[in-house]
Amino acid sequence: MVRGPGKTGRDAAEPQEDNPAGEASPPAAGSGGRLSVEEAARLLDLPEKTVERWTRQGRIPFSRDGRNNVFDRDELLAWARHGGLIKPSPGMPPGHAVKAGKDGETLAAAIARGGVFHGVAVRDRAEALTEAVRLAPVPESFREEFLRLVTRREEVASTGIGRGAAAPHPVCPVCPPANPSAVTVVFLKDPVDFGADDGIPVFVLFLMLCAKSAAHLRLLSQLAVMLSDSDFVAILRTQPQADTLIAEIARREASLPGPAGPPGSDK
Repeated sequence: MVRGPGKTGRDAAEPQEDNPAGEASPPAAGSGGRLSVEEAARLLDLPEKTVERWTRQGRIPFSRDGRNNVFDRDELLAWARHGGLIKPSPGMPPGHAVKAGKDGETLAAAIARGGVFHGVAVRDRAEALTEAVRLAPVPESFREEFLRLVTRREEVASTGIGRGAAAPHPVCPVCPPANPSAVTVVFLKDPVDFGADDGIPVFVLFLMLCAKSAAHLRLLSQLAVMLSDSDFVAILRTQPQADTLIAEIARREASLPGPAGPPGSDK
């Protein structure tokens, strides 16, 4: 079985075969059972097409079993709760439903490390990726290779996550394990086509540099939840200064389930 996201094979997924019964139920909680796309969509109360799209974009944890994409029920629930897609069940022990990870990283802190840049002029997606990598806190000796990895990931499937935002990242975690994650925010002077599913040109990039897939998924899920709020997208379109953007994201993170909070609150 091939694990994803973070593997190039995840976007080669073929459509699932129809379930003859059509009424399969997800395994009982805590069983560690695997779910089909249909079952995962039912569990999250989402359209199947949304789950399939998120799988292609690397926004949701899944595995490959032969020709099929499958989802671990417990892993999927933890991911969804941490991203704010569903709330912890009443009576669930504190800290069980959502766990930010031993690193305690937050999206706000990662952006503070990665930097925020405004009015970056580019002509197309390739130039946008090149500029984002140039601005990111990457050692010069590694910058060319990092760009290659980011570009390779983009060739697999667009990292445009909708509503005018993109979250480019390499095909696999590349930070040294001891380094905290960094997210470089790049506001473009003029939007460019990223081939996003919603067709909206991208005006802001969140270039993600994470040491571990779990941290990448966690930060990306938080960003996806925030982008579902039209008010947050409107704030992004004003191209706020770094301190304003970081404070707004920290405020929103504090309202999500789990221990994530403002920068400096990490345990």
